[in-house]
Amino acid sequence: MSSATVLDSIIEGVSESRYYVVRALYDQLVTFRHKELAAATKAIHDAQKRLGGRSSPQLDEARRLAYTPPIDEKQATDKALEAVFKADKKDADASRRRAQVEEEWGSRAKANYAKAIELANAAK
Repeated sequence: MSSATVLDSIIEGVSESRYYVVRALYDQLVTFRHKELAAATKAIHDAQKRLGGRSSPQLDEARRLAYTPPIDEKQATDKALEAVFKADKKDADASRRRAQVEEEWGSRAKANYAKAIELANAAK
């Protein structure tokens, strides 16, 4: 087996194992929070224009809050988290846990977008 084939196989396996987690994460951060994300992005872009390319700690923090997912790569590949999102929808415990995780992500995204707007608007 060539090294490209081995790499493709590894990438496919990682992609497949994360699919449900990434899909839920995308929904919570982008699909369901599009209005808030767009407002944060606009505030960040407006601050960049206002600052004329100057650096600003507030603007850096606004970007971090708006554009950093609430979980890192290690958490995204956690087998227990993957199992929650791969579980049968008829499994009441797994469905409750999935809803809880999604609510945490959505709440964090909403709070982060609001704080990003605040920081971008205050950036000097």
